[in-house]
Amino acid sequence: SRRRLTLPIEDENKLYSSAKISLNFHEREASQSFNVAQDKDYDLLNQRTFKIPASGGFEICDKVPSLRQYFAENEVVMTVNDNDWFQKIDYYLTHEKERLAIKEKGTARALRDHTYHTRIKTLFQLIGFY
Repeated sequence: SRRRLTLPIEDENKLYSSAKISLNFHEREASQSFNVAQDKDYDLLNQRTFKIPASGGFEICDKVPSLRQYFAENEVVMTVNDNDWFQKIDYYLTHEKERLAIKEKGTARALRDHTYHTRIKTLFQLIGFY
């Protein structure tokens, strides 16, 4: 009976844009569900991956290799292990200029390439509708 905290979208946007750092953890899905080699996990990107930068936030997330298909290293920060979380949080809290530059690039990319409008347009193009 876990309770889930939900926020109106406006408040969620304010939260991401006002935080110095927004942390994003992804769930790992069992590989047999996705016809992937049995000894590997399949990583799915969650909506926060796109919402945080689209809201003007700075994101640090766990290692999800497919993230790099959508955001470059200078747009969203990704950790490689547990220790790296603490190192990167400490680093970006004390290096504001670098944090703000990454935040701006991530926001620009999210608003340019990763909105629902852009996704629908791409879908329409794929099916020959647009």
